[in-house]
Amino acid sequence: MADRGNGGAADARGRALWLAVMAALVLAGGAVPYGLLAGPAPGLAVAGFWVGFGIAVIAMIAVATLRWRD
Repeated sequence: MADRGNGGAADARGRALWLAVMAALVLAGGAVPYGLLAGPAPGLAVAGFWVGFGIAVIAMIAVATLRWRD
């Protein structure tokens, strides 16, 4: 098994934080547009939410793949 250097516990904490943020994003993806912003005429609020949600998910994927190596 290859030595990963000083990663160890720090990597585990970072992974746990990443998973927690992704879980929050998934929950927000259902609760916000279909709960908080739902109504007779939500207007552009829902569209704005989805734009922000998409940017947040792209950022999280970028963070997850930042240290990938061949």
